[in-house]
Amino acid sequence: MRLEFSTDSQQHWRTVVEGRTGTDGAFSLDAADVTEDGYWRVLYTDGDGKILAGGELQRIDVAYKTRLEPR
Repeated sequence: MRLEFSTDSQQHWRTVVEGRTGTDGAFSLDAADVTEDGYWRVLYTDGDGKILAGGELQRIDVAYKTRLEPR
C-alpha cells in the first residue's frame, strides 16, 4: 500500500508513507505530520511497486484535520 500526496491532483505525486495489508486486507497509513492542503490517493502495489489498484482522490484541507475511514 502506498499513500501519495499532490497539491494539484494532476502531477508531482509524492509517496508519503508505505505499508502492508493484513491477512484480512485491512491497512492503516498515518500521515499526521502533513502541513499543506492537497489531494491524496491510496495505491495497492505489488512487491516490485507495480500499481495493481487505486482508490478515489480525496481533497483534504489540513485546517480541519480530516481523518478518512473505510466505507
